[in-house]
Amino acid sequence: MQVILAWDDRNDVDVHVICPDGRRIYWDNLRACGGELDIDHNRYDDRVIPDPVENIVWVGNPPPGTYRIEVQLPKSRGLPRSHYRITLRREGKPDQVFQGTVDRARNRNDTKIVHVFTVP
Repeated sequence: MQVILAWDDRNDVDVHVICPDGRRIYWDNLRACGGELDIDHNRYDDRVIPDPVENIVWVGNPPPGTYRIEVQLPKSRGLPRSHYRITLRREGKPDQVFQGTVDRARNRNDTKIVHVFTVP
């Protein structure tokens, strides 16, 4: 399984995946429930790129249960919102793509729910 976040500006947009056991995979907790955040672009001011992505990937089968994908804009660089695309890849299923706009987060817990799904 893989969750890919992409956006087309210099903001720092973050993807979060909440696992069935309630643990969260994101920039401050890189690993949980067999998944790992292995790419995190635009987090640091000195490493900003114009076509950033974030990637969470599972090696092997993810644990069964309900997962939630969230997005957050913790740091804007001139733009108060970002348009994002999240791709969910699961073995044996077609890719699912979710698009939307996320506004600047008001606080650390201010995330936007993108999609909820179940792994049997």
